[in-house]
Amino acid sequence: MASISFNNNFFDNWFNKPPKPLPSINLLSLISLNNSSKTPNFSSLSISNPFKKPQKPDPDPTQQQPGYYRQMIDQYFWECENLPDYRHTPEVEKILNEDPVFEKKENPTPEEIEENERWWAEFRASPVVKFLTRAHLIADEINEMELKANSIPYRWEDRKFWQALPHVTGPDGRPMPRKAIITKKESDDKFWDFARQFFFGLWGFRQRPYPPGRPIDVAQAIGFKRLEKRYYDCKLGFNLCVI
Repeated sequence: MASISFNNNFFDNWFNKPPKPLPSINLLSLISLNNSSKTPNFSSLSISNPFKKPQKPDPDPTQQQPGYYRQMIDQYFWECENLPDYRHTPEVEKILNEDPVFEKKENPTPEEIEENERWWAEFRASPVVKFLTRAHLIADEINEMELKANSIPYRWEDRKFWQALPHVTGPDGRPMPRKAIITKKESDDKFWDFARQFFFGLWGFRQRPYPPGRPIDVAQAIGFKRLEKRYYDCKLGFNLCVI
């Protein structure tokens, strides 16, 4: 049978002091070492990010050139802001003033001038040219009569506004007459024709398409001033409700 011997040597080795004790800690040396080191604290905000990539130096703006497409877009924006006006340039004025059919000679000789006058005299004496000239004058007179007949609308409050509107120039160079509603019957017919088609569409019925050549001018039948006043009253009432 085995036995354990608890002799004195066992307890002496366990509880006795070691032959070489540990040296004491010098706190002054630790404090001076901490002050001399530049390592920041653990929670310091001034510590640099170790995972941050090093910043590249800024390139020299004088050496950096924009790309091809960047130059194109810059040129496009510059042309949009600085669009030149070619309407009154000498080249345009010259094209507008010159005759599209007959060429004007700058320094003609006396023989060329006499020949030119003789040709014009024969041209004006032609019966075809006389007929076309008379037809042109008659067309001008008819255009003036139509403009005068449509210069006074039915609504007396819209007469100044109607006459102040400029006429659109037609393909023949004459101002196109603007059809005016002159009688009360015509004004009522225009209004009820528009109202009939409007209520048809409002109630879900099929509407008649407006004629493209002569649209229904219901605004003129009601009156421009009356519509403007009614719209202004609606806006004023809405603003008062909002306030």
